[in-house]
Amino acid sequence: MAGSLDIIVILKRELPALNLPASTVASLAGISPSKLTSYLNGVGRCGHDHDIKLRAAWSGLKRFLEYAGPVPVDFRRVDKLRESIQAMAEGRLKIVVIHEPEEWHEQQQ
Repeated sequence: MAGSLDIIVILKRELPALNLPASTVASLAGISPSKLTSYLNGVGRCGHDHDIKLRAAWSGLKRFLEYAGPVPVDFRRVDKLRESIQAMAEGRLKIVVIHEPEEWHEQQQ
């Protein structure tokens, strides 16, 4: 049970810090949002199968957010988020952010 508590504790701390809806993590994990909410509120106990799914979803999502860096992510588009995480895991996703010098922007105006 300690493992189950750990992922829930992590999600309780990290979700608000990232302004990330619990429903997004639940959908990525393939569990119902109400089930995850019950775990987060301490009403239900997270079983081993949900623990594994939540850990995998959270791990993939965290890696994606670190990789995406300053690019804004719409957490409501779970289907696109899932595709992006999968593409990143397979090495098919490339995100490039180019910072132009301020002088270039001033010249363009």
